[in-house]
Amino acid sequence: MNDEQEGPAHFCWRAVTELQAGMVLARPARAAHGSRATLLIGAGATLTESTITQLIARGVECVAVLEACPGDAEWATAEAAYQQRLQQIFGGEPEDRGCIELLAALRQLGPCLC
Repeated sequence: MNDEQEGPAHFCWRAVTELQAGMVLARPARAAHGSRATLLIGAGATLTESTITQLIARGVECVAVLEACPGDAEWATAEAAYQQRLQQIFGGEPEDRGCIELLAALRQLGPCLC
């Protein structure tokens, strides 16, 4: 992780077209042509314009990058919006067993941090 990020971090999958120089890989980025590896960038590497260009040129579609975890206020806002959206989708407590299980799973999963 770079020195500018403080506190805990998580990773998000990002399309290579969304990458910016300075982002840090959370997982290795690999490209292959058939069974032959054509690119391997290790976890923890800081992306540059050149590495992003290489990822695009070799057909890599997405990579995992480190991102700072949101603060308590930001998380509370995201959680409230997520619960409100579930209410809009399900219209309250569903009666169908499949919908009940799906809603329970979505509540447990919580909002995406990305």
